[in-house]
Amino acid sequence: MTPARRTLCALAGGTMLAAGACGGDVRPVPVPPGITYAAHEVHEGLVIDRTPGGSTSIATPTRGRSWTEAATVLNGGEDGGAELHTTSPARVDVTGARAGGGGRVEPTWENNAIRLTIRPAAGPLIQSDVFHRVDHGAGPSELTRLAQDSIDVRGAYLATLRDPDGRPVGWMGVIVGEDQPGHAAYQAVFPPNVDAALAAAATQALGSEVAWIESHVHNVYRSPENSP
Repeated sequence: MTPARRTLCALAGGTMLAAGACGGDVRPVPVPPGITYAAHEVHEGLVIDRTPGGSTSIATPTRGRSWTEAATVLNGGEDGGAELHTTSPARVDVTGARAGGGGRVEPTWENNAIRLTIRPAAGPLIQSDVFHRVDHGAGPSELTRLAQDSIDVRGAYLATLRDPDGRPVGWMGVIVGEDQPGHAAYQAVFPPNVDAALAAAATQALGSEVAWIESHVHNVYRSPENSP
């Protein structure tokens, strides 16, 4: 098992998801060493527990909509004031980032499983693999639009990040909550040319894909006696 997979599986135990489920709590949660970026969803938006620069931030919707839709603004951190604009599912543009920063995130799909292309304002693009399941859930082996039920979507997923030559330069993962739909935690190791605003944009892109999938599956919940 790779270090990234071990880390994501350990976090899937519930610590970060429990923090994300507390809708009124926007405090950052502790982040294990070695992870350069971490965030979790709350009712108000997205709490960024660690930015690539080592600070914390909050992404707040600008017009009362879900943080995965329309636009959010970063509050705090090295890119405070930057805006993230979701122009279509999993496609996010960054405006107002610090000089020379920002960029955009674009999606593609391989047999209905998403890949993200991260395009920094400076430096080479980063292409993700598809997001493979790394827990022992019974759903599809990838984060996919072919999921049938909400339970199928729950679990931990990990994608390697690659440079234009296909060399690994990091990873990005998401844990979709077991108890409540719409709550997720995100972790990543991004290369140096991904700044705080672009890292948040990648999270917003992936979060919008999870939201799209969850809005198109049947809502099924484990009864208490069947819950782990």
